[in-house]
Amino acid sequence: MSPALRRLALCAMLALLAGCQTNSVRVDTPAQSGTGEHSTEGTLPRGKLSFEGGPEISIEIASTMENIRLGLSYRESLCESCGLYFVFPGEDIRTFWMRQMRFPIDIIWINHGKVIGVAADTRPEPGVPESQLATYKSPQPVRNVLEVPAGFAARHGIKAGTKVKVWAE
Repeated sequence: MSPALRRLALCAMLALLAGCQTNSVRVDTPAQSGTGEHSTEGTLPRGKLSFEGGPEISIEIASTMENIRLGLSYRESLCESCGLYFVFPGEDIRTFWMRQMRFPIDIIWINHGKVIGVAADTRPEPGVPESQLATYKSPQPVRNVLEVPAGFAARHGIKAGTKVKVWAE
């Protein structure tokens, strides 16, 4: 193969690879941004969520990839009747971790208006390298996830099969 043809093939391959990249959103960490901390607190759409036979809570709704990736990271706390509700574009096995978290939470997996499972009392792991942080997976494909203060699910009897209603404010 001639050098000119090799260069042409290389350029075509690079163009093809560039077209295959996913549209990802970069979320800066404090060290990268130099601004201290990032948080979704107070910036997300709000709504309400109710559990059959249980409480109604105020929720913030994370539906963009940037907000989903950031989640509750860098926040100091979450009120007892508050939650962060994730809306994904489709159903899939969802994996969460406690990166940059400062307080324990319950992770509630939801699909088609019903609780699929609960990862109870997940705790921050300060000082643990990201590659070694515990991960929490949904028991089956879900489209929605709710993060609430640790112990919330147990206090209110929320378990697989509990019906859920969500509406925007």
